[in-house]
Amino acid sequence: MKKNDNLWLGVVIGLLMSIISIFVFYLIKFRQQELSYYLSTLIRNKSLFAPLLSLAGIPNLVIFYFFLNNEKFRTAKGLILATFILVLAVVLIKVLL
Repeated sequence: MKKNDNLWLGVVIGLLMSIISIFVFYLIKFRQQELSYYLSTLIRNKSLFAPLLSLAGIPNLVIFYFFLNNEKFRTAKGLILATFILVLAVVLIKVLL
């Protein structure tokens, strides 16, 4: 087993990158608004939150290929698991709310 090749490390990295992506979108598009207003708008307006959450999973692909090229397969599997968690969250938001 390679050093730092861990399933849970991949899950944590994948979920953190999704959160960071949401904040980067805030900095690019809604910088003039307060962060609390931006987050409350996302929570209230489900039609905005689900697509944004879908886009937040895209950086996981770049990191996934990085770990594959460095032969850290368990971490890459963790990134896939984090992406599936995001997909499940999007489906639940679309169907239930």
